[in-house]
Amino acid sequence: MEALKYRLHRSRRGNLHFYRDSNGNEVDLLLSHGPDLYPVEIKAGMTINRDYFRGLDYFSGIFPTLLGRGLVYGGDEAQQRTATAVCPATMFHALLAGLEKE
Repeated sequence: MEALKYRLHRSRRGNLHFYRDSNGNEVDLLLSHGPDLYPVEIKAGMTINRDYFRGLDYFSGIFPTLLGRGLVYGGDEAQQRTATAVCPATMFHALLAGLEKE
């Protein structure tokens, strides 16, 4: 919901989607930026767990030319993990703003 509000308040199109296949693989949020996709997993936990990246890893295998990928979690530390920008939920707007610059 925050992603939609962020985009609409800036007169941007929604362009928000999710991914789920018949095997249960899923990504919580797909942001489209022109022809590019940016998948985001959203987790409530405060400690980053390897399982948090499972959907992103699977989706990256299908679409290897992504704009990037993100993980939003309940903790308070922003980090970069290999190909994934990790940010606390309180900094989600910063993640979205960074995508608009690209």
